[in-house]
Amino acid sequence: MNSRRFFWVTTIVGALTLLSATGWAQLDEVTLAKRQKTDGNIWSKFKGSYTSLAFNLGTGSFITNKSDNPLFNAELTLYPRFSLGDYQSVRAYWVLECEFTEPEGREGRKCDPSDIRLSYHHTNIWQDPWLKGRVMGYAGIWLPTSYASININKVILNPRASIGYLVRFFNNKFELAYNFTVQKYFQQSKSRQCPFETDANGVARDGAGNILCAAGGYDAPGQDSGSGSSRGISDGHAGSGGTLNDNWLLINNLHVGYYLSKKWSFSADILIYNYFRYSVGSAFNDPNLPDTGRADYTWGIIEAAYQATGNLSLAMGISSLQSALTADNKSVRFPFYDFISPANNLTKWYLSATYIY
Repeated sequence: MNSRRFFWVTTIVGALTLLSATGWAQLDEVTLAKRQKTDGNIWSKFKGSYTSLAFNLGTGSFITNKSDNPLFNAELTLYPRFSLGDYQSVRAYWVLECEFTEPEGREGRKCDPSDIRLSYHHTNIWQDPWLKGRVMGYAGIWLPTSYASININKVILNPRASIGYLVRFFNNKFELAYNFTVQKYFQQSKSRQCPFETDANGVARDGAGNILCAAGGYDAPGQDSGSGSSRGISDGHAGSGGTLNDNWLLINNLHVGYYLSKKWSFSADILIYNYFRYSVGSAFNDPNLPDTGRADYTWGIIEAAYQATGNLSLAMGISSLQSALTADNKSVRFPFYDFISPANNLTKWYLSATYIY
């Protein structure tokens, strides 16, 4: 174990143990809906808003050979919501992610803000008379405030709509939910753009003369590139990677939760991301390949949460966001842990703390 990696691992583990904080998992809608009741005070309409601070430690931090790639980052989440009454609300969502280890991206950025989400939610569109489950949904837009959306994908805006169903059994101890989401991308160009200054030949190079990208095309790979950030994939703002921009995104999300007591809960989520890129003319493609590109990812999350007080929630868990298939496209990868390429930090252990108003 080299000294640099030993320093980061021991420092990070110690800090996480002391801070005990929550991160990836969204607070469930039933918990937030309980806070939507207002008492006439304008500030009470903001009940259910929350802020979260999370710390993530990538699996590459534990590699002991020359492939060691430590990752430690933090995420600050702001999630204000305003109640419209009758299970309805409008919300905003923004995340700032900062890496404390050496970033691997070509841009070398330490901090990366997300796009700003603005959305309308209805948490009780219909209640089925048999299982007493709820149909819920939301519609919103993603405003381009992230580095990738502004400089690479050249996003104008991204509308998104979602419909879901949530039901609880066994005196509300067991929870099952499914959500289906569609997102459309509107960009200035069908291809991703080079964010660096180019020379007379339209090529951008670093200080050592290595090619970063060429004008009119940014062929950054997806999450298997070893990038420490997964926010762009999970939020949908950075897209799936490659030269072409994404056109559509479909997300299927299955959630299982168990409430052991009023304080303790356990949950598991599996999300499947299907990105459909813009098509290119067949004259530029191998005739044996499809004109429309596609990228599939899975995001697996396992979490244990503790409701410390009426306003403070603590959690710890593991999150793995990666390509759905192996490199040869012949096998499905295990969605909850990256056993194939741990140095890429696609799997992260996290601790987080959330304050709920």
